[in-house]
Amino acid sequence: MNLDVALSALKFVSIGSTLGFGVLALLTKYKDEDGKTTKWGKIALIGVFATGLISAATQSIEIARSNQARIASEEKTQRDIEANSRLLDQINRSLNPLVDVTASFWIRVPSDEPRLKAFFDRFRAEVKPIIAAMEAGPRGSMPYGIVGSSRNSDGKVLGVDVGRKSPLFPDQDKEDFAYAIFAGISVDLYFYRDRVKIENVPSFSGKDYADDLVEPDLTMSFYGSDPSEGESVTVQYDVEEDSFTAHIYGVESDEKYWESSGKFVSFIDLEGAQMLVGLNHLMVSFEDRHRANLGIETISLSIQSRKGLWFRKKSLVEHKTADGRNVYEYLFSDKIEDIVATLQ
Repeated sequence: MNLDVALSALKFVSIGSTLGFGVLALLTKYKDEDGKTTKWGKIALIGVFATGLISAATQSIEIARSNQARIASEEKTQRDIEANSRLLDQINRSLNPLVDVTASFWIRVPSDEPRLKAFFDRFRAEVKPIIAAMEAGPRGSMPYGIVGSSRNSDGKVLGVDVGRKSPLFPDQDKEDFAYAIFAGISVDLYFYRDRVKIENVPSFSGKDYADDLVEPDLTMSFYGSDPSEGESVTVQYDVEEDSFTAHIYGVESDEKYWESSGKFVSFIDLEGAQMLVGLNHLMVSFEDRHRANLGIETISLSIQSRKGLWFRKKSLVEHKTADGRNVYEYLFSDKIEDIVATLQ
């Protein structure tokens, strides 16, 4: 018996009881001449008490039915909210697809690498008169092959960017190792939905196969070695620190070659994700590229032409693989608002 049937039955019983005992009260005496309660008085008293219980039960059922209706309404409202939230999430994800990804990288080149010494010495000797001419000439003037520079307020050159077309850039034949380091760098980004340990990442584990290896949910690669990209790679020289940086900028990752599990299809999916960064050199042997010991200074990642996500050295956690390579880790915030706030 459901609550509606029970409620209807109790209401009719209550009406009948009230009517019956009301008639009884009119037709009988509650007390005799000695003031004692008569049989009919006792029956009426029991009837009044029973009627009260029936009224209380009726009220309880009405309250229970009201609560059931309220709970059902709240559950329906919650289901509607969740359905609308899922719909809005899908719309939001479709409006923010993970496409047209371009990146720029600033990669530290160690000054103590012996096979780069000859190139570094030649570069320093040849760039010195060029910098002197830049400081003596009109502000903003840059010789052929110098694609960028920085100065202080007095006009002193603090740093220069040297493009592929400059004679200062490593010579592919005479300085093959330096050329391979600066022109042959590639950067791989590995995204995981759930955080993993570095030793469980196939590319960093040093193992061909193991049960504990976890494939990335998304892998992107960026190459700075294609001459058709123009000045996508430069040698960045800091005059004051006498240091060298390989600068790869504005290079796009071809979506055709992405390896994806389908868990990253939108900018929104970066919430709470783990990103690992690995460096490779397309033109250097396995042993040589580890000895070069390059390091990430800064990464800028642009998605669908929006402003870039910037990852600076202080926000990246540096790890070492068993074979000596540098691997960098970044954990995205679990709130999309925080990720959006980092766009520059």
